[in-house]
Amino acid sequence: MNGKHLIKLLSITALHSLYREDGKWYHHLKKFPGVLFDKNGYIIFATKEDYENNAFLIRQKDLHITNGISSLVEYKHFSLDELKKVKSFDNSNNKLEVSEKAWEVLISIAAQAQKNKEVFKSPIHRKDYFVEAVAEGKIFIKKESSKKSEIGKKFFLRVLEEINNSSGRIERKKIGGHVAKISAIVYLHPQLEWADNFETILAINNTSKTKLLEIVKSDIDAFEEENSDNFEGKPSKRLVNYYERKPHLRAKAILLHGTTCKICKFNFEKHYGEYGEDYIEVHHLVPISKLIDPTEINPETDMTVLCANCHRMAHRSRSTPLSVEELRGIWEEAKDKISPSDSKLDIDN
Repeated sequence: MNGKHLIKLLSITALHSLYREDGKWYHHLKKFPGVLFDKNGYIIFATKEDYENNAFLIRQKDLHITNGISSLVEYKHFSLDELKKVKSFDNSNNKLEVSEKAWEVLISIAAQAQKNKEVFKSPIHRKDYFVEAVAEGKIFIKKESSKKSEIGKKFFLRVLEEINNSSGRIERKKIGGHVAKISAIVYLHPQLEWADNFETILAINNTSKTKLLEIVKSDIDAFEEENSDNFEGKPSKRLVNYYERKPHLRAKAILLHGTTCKICKFNFEKHYGEYGEDYIEVHHLVPISKLIDPTEINPETDMTVLCANCHRMAHRSRSTPLSVEELRGIWEEAKDKISPSDSKLDIDN
């Protein structure tokens, strides 16, 4: 991945472009318009003056941005269309993780799908399936009035290896039979999706490789809290479109919105270092419990990112969660009343 390829890929008019995954260190831009990219978006400097007058750019032998270009007001996240192009371009340079750990993550996601009674469709023969059980180190799936099929670690890892050996893009027929099992793996795995009218399995890794899996696993508690089956005793339906996986949507939301809280600007990496890198909680702007009809969730417009504190405050009243604007207003008012000496955390605005 490099800046030169990205401006061509995204049809951005620029004379010089640079890429850095974390958005913190670059060589200097020498021609303008100039673009700086990180893994989630970019910032365009139309003129040399715009570039040189930006107070947040630290110019030494190289260019340094303390909190990354995503902290700058001019920063633009990749749109969904741009993100798809970037992922497609970068796909061949990445591998899915094939390990005991990858299997454990799939088990966790399958257990969540079972608890939420999620239904997924096998797009090859248009049958609806669900996870019936996760037991004995296996995932059991079935459709109504049929015997259950089991997915074991050995089969799962073999599928991932075949996808890796094909550079992240493989025709479904080349994997062989087990249509229902393959459909379940594509549904549950946050880095797999169908392409070419359900004839091809596509790995959608980013340059962080396994970080999406880590985010899904570490975020499982917040996921359960936000999407529980009981808001003040009233059961809620599972209303996400059949072709969208919740873990996959959450990963997309993080890629789109970044890892800085939209309310208080808290960033886990800034306060916890490498241990907090790429962690944030994902918040549904319209609670799933409030949806009446099956709804396709758009991670760009229907989801945002909040730190754990703000997320819990948003859902403090589970029957009527606060909107982002309402919670930001409460936070701003409270922040103005608290003196620096009373604050336990120094959070940059």
